[in-house]
Amino acid sequence: MTTTNTIATFTAAAIAWTRQAATIYTAIVVVSFTDLIGRRRFSNVALRVDGREGTYRVDMKTLSFEPWEAVDGGEGFRTVAEAKRFARSWQRAACMQSTLSPRDVARPAPRRARGA
Repeated sequence: MTTTNTIATFTAAAIAWTRQAATIYTAIVVVSFTDLIGRRRFSNVALRVDGREGTYRVDMKTLSFEPWEAVDGGEGFRTVAEAKRFARSWQRAACMQSTLSPRDVARPAPRRARGA
């Protein structure tokens, strides 16, 4: 059995979200890493922010025929902006940990209203 050691890198490109419905946004992102030989490896991942049930959930899948898989720990977000920030944190953690199941993804703190 062989193992591949990796050196994690992260590209800071912004996520380009597409509005699919009133409360559903999707995007295709790349989870990438560089192996020890210097070869670039990547996986295309579909992300979805879904607010149909009152809170905004973040889901992912790698193949079009797979079902959506929650990546937000079973907890939704109050706003679409918080969910999108979490999706960005998830992408960063996936790249840095070289996995599509990253651990300890930081949940964004709710932003305070101006003047509060």
